[in-house]
Amino acid sequence: NDMEISALCGDDNKEKETSPSIPIISTSRPPLPTIRRPPYSATTQSRPVSSLDAALKQFKLSTAASRENLRNSRQDISQVEEQVKAMVTSRPSTPTSAGWRSRAPAENSNLVDQWNKLSASMTDLR
Repeated sequence: NDMEISALCGDDNKEKETSPSIPIISTSRPPLPTIRRPPYSATTQSRPVSSLDAALKQFKLSTAASRENLRNSRQDISQVEEQVKAMVTSRPSTPTSAGWRSRAPAENSNLVDQWNKLSASMTDLR
């Protein structure tokens, strides 16, 4: 395709290959930014506007219906609070003396000796 265009325009391909065009900037100003073209998909419409309009109306209707459905399905918070209060008052009380706070295990003298040896060796490393 490029060869057809160059043949139609009368360009000489050999001249292009031997002298590459490198832009030389003589001023201290930065070059102007290049204009970006939008992608091909943005310039062509995949659907006609009337079809998009109909799809938008359908979307609005379905979201309105689901919003209404959510509004109707919400539970009243005061009812939930009452259920929780009833459950808390009906369960047996938790024993505090032995259940949650138990005594620490008896000291293991073997572990204490090992710990002392290790910490002493660590102080020697300093």
